[in-house]
Amino acid sequence: MRLTDLLHPHLDDVTSVVDATSGGLRLDPYLHLPPGVDLTRHEQPVGEGELMLLCYGPDAALHGDEADCLTALERMRPGGRGLIVFGHPGIDLPYHRLLDALVAHRCQVLHAAALGYTHLHAGAVFACTEELLPPHDWFGRPLPADGFATAASKEAFFADADVISLHMRLVDATRGIVTRTDLARMKPTALIVNTSRAGLIAPAALVDALKAGRPGMAAIDVFEEEPFTDTRHPLLNMSNVVCTPHIGYVSREQFEVHFIDIFGQIVAWADGHPINVVNPEVLVSANLRS
Repeated sequence: MRLTDLLHPHLDDVTSVVDATSGGLRLDPYLHLPPGVDLTRHEQPVGEGELMLLCYGPDAALHGDEADCLTALERMRPGGRGLIVFGHPGIDLPYHRLLDALVAHRCQVLHAAALGYTHLHAGAVFACTEELLPPHDWFGRPLPADGFATAASKEAFFADADVISLHMRLVDATRGIVTRTDLARMKPTALIVNTSRAGLIAPAALVDALKAGRPGMAAIDVFEEEPFTDTRHPLLNMSNVVCTPHIGYVSREQFEVHFIDIFGQIVAWADGHPINVVNPEVLVSANLRS
């Protein structure tokens, strides 16, 4: 896909594209901004009517680095949009910290796609909003409603749901994202399932909520302290709770993925082209490489 095809459908009501890139690669020749949309550069918060332009890749001098992108994302305000382009080739890309930062700053990806350029291989348009956007997939395609309405708010979500299953990473932005108040809104007949991380629920809140009868049931695979060996713990002694010992990931398919990823990284390292390196700065030093 061309960058214009990714960007232009999301320029409605945008009058200013704020260049927040830090590398030497000029992106403006790729953008072909329409009349009425100006390319600017400033250090102020980016909000309504503005779109922030970011770039990150393996060559910091060319693409800019991750730290600069993380700093720039702190300037996002509700109503602002953004476009981040990536220079790493391949499908296993080290972007998890940036995705966590998008969550932390209440940004939702609107559309992501592969790009067909020498130095740019993928891009994503995102929006900063306090509201839940209409459901869509990673590629910006609307999701079918399947006869179900999207919750109007977090309060309505917890109050109306019959089953809530948590599927998200535990980062600073999601720690304690399910509060005591959220649980108290759930129906006495509702079920909450957590196979992700215990820290997503406020400490000790689940036990108290289950004792109070809202929600009425829970299925738990993760715990605040692991290994979970205290047989006197309330969760293990409640008739309305099913507990499993953090084995939600155990499946043939998951083990196949794990081994493929693990051995692929070992082979890449042995070939002198390591992948998925979370601290690539160590590769610069010959002493550390040896």
